[in-house]
Amino acid sequence: MKNQNYHEKIWKEVKPFIESIETVMDLLKLRATDNEKEYFRLINTERQFIRGIILAESENYVSEKKPTKEGFVIDLYAVEYCYVKMFKKHFKENNTKEKNFWLKEAHKWAFVGIHPEINDKAKKSYKKGMLECMKQLSLLAQDKSLDFNAPVVRMFKSFFKGIFN
Repeated sequence: MKNQNYHEKIWKEVKPFIESIETVMDLLKLRATDNEKEYFRLINTERQFIRGIILAESENYVSEKKPTKEGFVIDLYAVEYCYVKMFKKHFKENNTKEKNFWLKEAHKWAFVGIHPEINDKAKKSYKKGMLECMKQLSLLAQDKSLDFNAPVVRMFKSFFKGIFN
């Protein structure tokens, strides 16, 4: 994972949004624990929305005029950095196996395909503030028509298999 000096600045800006999103979505996921399809849909919605917020904040540092050194206008390494920070609560630094698992998960989530509808709503609402973010997230969380392709579902199944083995 490449670490730019602005990744920590992005994390500090988005952290309160991510904590609020996780709190809201944890309640919804708790209600859906007996429905695997619904649970996966909620996790997908949450992670895609969070990534949209991180990308929105990274636009303050990366633009068409100033792309990353890889030539991209978006900084997926900033997303990965923020996911690592987000997942840190799940592992102890001295537990290498756990740490490696969560580092791999952060990388997978940073580079999984972008869901255009969720990404657009997350980015636009982030620019309007916390209340708009929570409003858009709740609307997306209720939208059962959101389509998540099979590779994302397979990734989740492997994710949960890794946790419970």
